[in-house]
Formats: sequence, C-alpha cells, structure tokens
Amino acid sequence: VASNRLVLSQTLIAAGTLRARQGRDDDRGWLDRADALAREYPEVETVSPVTPALAERAVLRGDLGRARELAATGDAAAGGPWARGALWFWARQAGADAGGPEPLPEPYALLRAGDWRAAAAWWDARGCPYERAMTLSLSGDGGALRDAIRLLDQLDARGAAPLVRRRLRALGMGAVPRGPSAYSRANPAGLTEREVEVLTLVAGGLGNAAIARRLFLSAKTVEHHVSSVLRKLDVADRAAAVAAARRIGVLA
Repeated sequence: VASNRLVLSQTLIAAGTLRARQGRDDDRGWLDRADALAREYPEVETVSPVTPALAERAVLRGDLGRARELAATGDAAAGGPWARGALWFWARQAGADAGGPEPLPEPYALLRAGDWRAAAAWWDARGCPYERAMTLSLSGDGGALRDAIRLLDQLDARGAAPLVRRRLRALGMGAVPRGPSAYSRANPAGLTEREVEVLTLVAGGLGNAAIARRLFLSAKTVEHHVSSVLRKLDVADRAAAVAAARRIGVLA
C-alpha cells in the first residue's frame, strides 16, 4: 500500500509540474492532490517531496512570496540533496537570498558560486534543456536570457517563458523575442506555417534544393527548417517525419 501511495505521488507531481511549465490553467489540482497525500502520509513527502514542485508552480504563476514561504518552511530532510537543491533553486528564482543547504548537487552549487555558465553547461551535457534554460534565466546576461527564451519556446514552456521575457525587458536590452505564433500553438507538433510548407514539399518527394527554388529560400534555410521539423516530430529522417505528420493530422 505504501508503495502505491509513493507511485501515485510521483505521478501526480510529474503531471502537475508538466502542466505548470506549459502554463495550463487546467492543472486538475494534481500538485494539490500530491500535497494532500504528503500531509496525510508524511513518509511520502520524505521520499517524494512535492514542495519543490509547489514552489516552481508558485514562481511560474508570479506568486514569489508563496515560493519563498514554501522554501522557508519545507522539510530540509525531505527527498535528499536533489530535492533540497531544487527547492533552493526555486527560492532563488523567487528572489530569496539564501545560501542553501549543504551539500548542494553540482549544478546548484555552481550556480550558487556565481558560475551560471558552468551550471547551464552541466544541464546541457545531460540533455536537460528546461533546467538549462531556467539556469540561464538567472544570469542577468542579455544573450543568455535570449537563449533561455529560445529554449523555452522550443519546449512550449508557456508557463516559464513569460517570466524570462520580463527579466529581459527589465534589462532594457531592446526587442524581446516573441513567442510562438497562434498558428504554431494550434499545430499538434508546434510546427510553424513555413515548416508545414516545407514538410508538404518533402512529402511530395522534393529535395532541399528543389524546395529552396520553389519557396525562394536558400538551401541552408531549408535545411534548417527540415532539421526543426525532425526535432519537433521526434523522428530521425524525412520519411519518418512525413509518416508522423500524417498520423497526427498535420498532413493529409
């Protein structure tokens, strides 16, 4: 029974965190249910703490005071060093000037020491683009903030991207990159209108050079669009991209 509660808690936290990062209002109360479960069964919070996820949701919703409160009252012994590090990280995102627990896992320790580049590189080397982007968001560097926005837009992290855009505007760094268009948001794979155009021609058997001539683009630009399509559809080649697009209704 205890193991079932732990699995339920982990599932609720994962689903609720994903929806918070996507900026979805219909989070179905999953994090709140995980919180209620942890309050009823304290051993669940010890192994699978929900507090870092609640702090992240508070930051993404702009409730920085709530995030700092959660960090201040969270169980310092819960979840091990990674959970404690995550809670420290979201307190930092909320503006808390906290030294953090000891020891902090490497990426958090690097960030605390002021080496945000090394911290972001640590996440990047392990295939964690969201964590990399949110680390870059704390840099105070215009170029790094633009990189963070680009990553978050690629991930469709609509809950987090506005936070970083506000930070970039506060730096007075000129034009702030716009988010995905309404067309991209409505597309099942997040493809842009141009990417669908390119993919349609790929489905028609055209190579990059022919597509470039048809659309009056450079071959390099077409190559970029094709690579973006493959990444968004999570496939390895053009044939698989066409098949995946037809399967989800992007192509007829």
